[in-house]
Amino acid sequence: MITAYLQIKFFVNTIFIGLIIGGIFDLYRAIQGLVKPKKLTLGITDLLFCLILTGLVFLLLLFSNWGEVRFYVFLGLAIGLIIYFKYCSNVMLQFWHNWLICMYKLIVLSFKAIVYPLKIIAIIFIIPLKLISGLLTKCKLLLRKPYLKLKAWFGKLYKKNDL
Repeated sequence: MITAYLQIKFFVNTIFIGLIIGGIFDLYRAIQGLVKPKKLTLGITDLLFCLILTGLVFLLLLFSNWGEVRFYVFLGLAIGLIIYFKYCSNVMLQFWHNWLICMYKLIVLSFKAIVYPLKIIAIIFIIPLKLISGLLTKCKLLLRKPYLKLKAWFGKLYKKNDL
């Protein structure tokens, strides 16, 4: 037998789970607002979101009240969602939007911070290597005739010593 105290505790937990669901839903809405996916992609991501959110709610209920589903669980989830959408949704949607933009800019900046020094190092090494390669190519062209003459002379010298 579950005491009234535990049932009230579980009910309050389900209200908090409803608030969490609302926050995650606003995160999803902010992502959708920034990405603006096409209809097919939107349908697929909606389905995935619902499946992930269902698993999360199941886990939270499992930790909260051992997964027992009673009427007050549905009532608590509904009350939590209503409170969230009435009082918190606008602020949290703006927060998630700004946070996602900030994270995007941070990732781009981090990528540039890694790639830019690599570009400089590549330029530092590539320019001298191109110069050396060009010089070697010109030296090869300049030394080709003397090389062929030396090769022919050593070939004749080698044939004379063979006899």
